[in-house]
Amino acid sequence: MRILNIFQRKKVKMEQDKFFRQLGLMSVRFFLIANLWLFFGALPLAYTQSAAGTAEQVKVQDILKFKIPANWGVVRDVYDAGTNKLIINIQDAHCDFTAQKNISHILDSLVKNYKLQLVALEGAAGKVSNPVLSGFPDQDIRKMAALHLMHTGKLTGAEYLAANSDYGLELYGAEDISLYLENLKAFQESRAFQQEAGQYFKVLNKALDLLKVHIYNQQLHDFDALKQKYNLKQISFSQYAQAIADLIQTNYLGKVNYPTFFELQRAIEMETKVDFKQADKERTNLITALTNAITNKKDIVALLDKSLEFKKGTLSPGTYAKFLKDLCFKIRLTLAPYPAFCVYADYICKYEAVANETLFKEIKKIEDDLKTKFYTLDSQKTLDDLYLYLSLLKKLVNMDMLSEDIDYFFAHRSEINTETFRKFISEQALEHNLSIKLPQQLSYIDVYLPVWAKFYELADQRDLALIENTLEKMDSTERNFSVLITGGFHTEKMIEFLKTKNISYLVITPRIKDNDSNPYFNLLEGGKTMLEEFVGNTLSP
Repeated sequence: MRILNIFQRKKVKMEQDKFFRQLGLMSVRFFLIANLWLFFGALPLAYTQSAAGTAEQVKVQDILKFKIPANWGVVRDVYDAGTNKLIINIQDAHCDFTAQKNISHILDSLVKNYKLQLVALEGAAGKVSNPVLSGFPDQDIRKMAALHLMHTGKLTGAEYLAANSDYGLELYGAEDISLYLENLKAFQESRAFQQEAGQYFKVLNKALDLLKVHIYNQQLHDFDALKQKYNLKQISFSQYAQAIADLIQTNYLGKVNYPTFFELQRAIEMETKVDFKQADKERTNLITALTNAITNKKDIVALLDKSLEFKKGTLSPGTYAKFLKDLCFKIRLTLAPYPAFCVYADYICKYEAVANETLFKEIKKIEDDLKTKFYTLDSQKTLDDLYLYLSLLKKLVNMDMLSEDIDYFFAHRSEINTETFRKFISEQALEHNLSIKLPQQLSYIDVYLPVWAKFYELADQRDLALIENTLEKMDSTERNFSVLITGGFHTEKMIEFLKTKNISYLVITPRIKDNDSNPYFNLLEGGKTMLEEFVGNTLSP
């Protein structure tokens, strides 16, 4: 599930190259102190380990504070049940190379910081190991081979880390094998009609677009045009947000119904008061002042580390600005000479705090509520319902459904069929004197709907098995926390179950790269990579 980059955020990051030159000067003063700290002081938690290779067990409440660099992904959800049992669900983008690399980084950090020992995996049952790869003596060749296998989707990020480290990380397949194989069979059967279904969806979309011209009133047309401008990036997110804020006011929807959205509006208003160039200069001066004022070696190392993370893009502008302000407060360095930086810091912290999933859900609700205000005919609402049904069908066929999509689909299962589309389109075409012909074979979609639906029904059943098998493994090995790596589709049902069992959880979404070539579907269908085809042809008699 891709929840990263879900809206086009305005770029607010201030210029960093000039800042990094200053960081280099700051490092000269700190070099000896920092190195003495690293060689003779207490090492950071990431490197703390006893001679026996074990570390003191970390409490669940400490693990719940786990943070990751922005270029690895995002901690999406945290739930503290108040008990000492925890599952960290990492949402897997199957076979996405960038995601697998980031999963490997995340697991590596969990091992170093919290002595992670158990990783449960979707798509496998029982012990997971690769003795040929992990036992290969040449480390460089082993790493190259593992990278290739990860590129082609044959190795996960967890397996890559296990093969290229001496952590002794246990990988455990948490599937109910019979359910998984049945689900796999349903997937393979559902692929047969996928491309043809895509062509029929285009026909339906074109028909609805033609009707929209005649069915929508002016308010609906204007709002639809506004959304299209934003989707096509012809206007910024700030402009779109301001436009719908104005519509909320003129249509008396009430700010109280959308608290997160109006927190964002306050952040956007704060942006107009920020002098970014002056704030940049003042931040530079502030870092110089901190460099001269700090005497504690821990604070010195912290300033260096955070500054480097910010430069590399692994620390957000808001987090870094807050760190600098907190450090000033700690050492009692006044911020009075840096008013522009303070205004910037307040703005960027507010912006980052509200840019979350709750905001996007509220925006969707605002869009729906506005349309409800604009409707003057039943046919307008029905048309939008059909657009939604069509969107769900596309997701269903492309295996791109989220949990909320599945819930809606099954709740409206009796309405989502080709006859619903055919009836509405033919009636409205007649009323508006339009010629719209739909192919007779359109009904094939209905034939395959049960097959596509079965895939998700079985996937839903697997959710419980994945959690129960992971918990059983944790209990049998006396471990109080583990990682469970699954597709994002499984997350919502699993965390609901964990709440009923009073078990804490973290949900982490790794960053992906949109243009990565993803071989996942090819592998599930039994396809071979180019390397495998070459080897097969070379070795065949």
